Amino acid sequence: MLGLSIAALLPLPIATATATALGAWTTAAMTSIKFYKGAGSSTVLFNSNGRNFYEGAGSSKVLLNVSGTKAYEGAGSSKALFTVSGTKVYRAAGTSECLWNITSGKVYEGAGSSKALFNVSGTKLYRGAGTSEVVCNWSGGSLETSEIAAMVWLIAAP
Repeated sequence: MLGLSIAALLPLPIATATATALGAWTTAAMTSIKFYKGAGSSTVLFNSNGRNFYEGAGSSKVLLNVSGTKAYEGAGSSKALFTVSGTKVYRAAGTSECLWNITSGKVYEGAGSSKALFNVSGTKLYRGAGTSEVVCNWSGGSLETSEIAAMVWLIAAP
C-alpha cells in the first residue's frame, strides 16, 4: 500500500468529492490578488494571498494578517487591528467602536451613518458614493467583506 493516496483507498464517489474539496481549498488558498494604485496604473500598492496582505508586488513584508474575522498587524502579531462581524467592522477585537459598515458595495462611516466613504464596483474602489475617482483596482479574484475591510484599512487606516 505504500505510494497510494488516501483517495485511492476510498470508494469512488467519496474519493472524487474529497479530491474536489481539497483541490478547491488549495486553489482558493493560493489565489493571489494584486491591488493597484488608481484606475489603470501598474503600481502595485499591496498584494494578498487571501490571508496575508503584503507590501508592494513581490515583497515578503506582511502588512496585515487576516485570520477568520480578525486582522492582525504584521505576520506573527497577536494585536488585532480590526474585527468583522456581519457587515460591520470594529476597531480591534472586542471593542464596540464601529469603524465602517460595508453594505451593498458601499463602505459607510460608523455603524448607522449614510455617509459613504468608499464604493466598491466590480474590481475598483471609488472614493465616496457616486464619484468617478478610482482609489485602487485589483486583479485576481473577488473580495469578501474582511478583504474589503483590509483594503480600506491599508488605504485609509483610521
